[in-house]
Amino acid sequence: GRGALVVVLLVTAVLAASLAGPWDPPLRGADLPLPAVTQAPAATPEPDPIREALEQVDSEPWDLTWLGVVLAVAALAGLAYLAYRVVRALPPRRGEDAPDDAGVEGAGTVSVRAAEPDLQTLRDAVRGADTHLAARVPPADAVIAAWVALEEAAQRSGVPRDPAATPTEFTLDVLDRTPVDPAAGRVLLALYLRARFSTEPLGADDVAAATTAVRTLAAGLAERGDAP
Repeated sequence: GRGALVVVLLVTAVLAASLAGPWDPPLRGADLPLPAVTQAPAATPEPDPIREALEQVDSEPWDLTWLGVVLAVAALAGLAYLAYRVVRALPPRRGEDAPDDAGVEGAGTVSVRAAEPDLQTLRDAVRGADTHLAARVPPADAVIAAWVALEEAAQRSGVPRDPAATPTEFTLDVLDRTPVDPAAGRVLLALYLRARFSTEPLGADDVAAATTAVRTLAAGLAERGDAP
């Protein structure tokens, strides 16, 4: 604050000096009538030293240009010092590093991709799907119930679900994280989509294909030493 005040005063003085121009101070007695000098017709008047001194002072005012230069230099020095203090007071810039949340997001992505499903939950679901296919119900109902059992197990498997993924996509993603044959899950899904959205009825052969796919999944999920 004090530095800014000094700079303002110096700049004001510089402006005032430049607008006022050279300093020409008035002298007392300059406007007084000079004493009359009696001139003889043929004699030359003697010079008046007082008048000559007054005329010389009046014709040569004081030159204060150097003062304006000094004030301008002082004002520039004050501005430079004030700018230096402002720059020193600014906080240091952060380096060109990654955003603070980049590590968190990266860690979250890695944990989601590396999440392992609970195999026992999937084993129970596969056994339930096989039971639905063996029941004496219409083929379409049996296939739909078998796939829904896998979808519900995928939700309970412990794998985080991407909000953009559909239930069928998420179920395939969970199965693909296990040592099962990927084709088996897709065969069962294709039969499920036919049962849900196609006008073509399913038959016994379709139930048999679904049963084969479910048992293939069970073999891939079986613990070591267990029979498929």
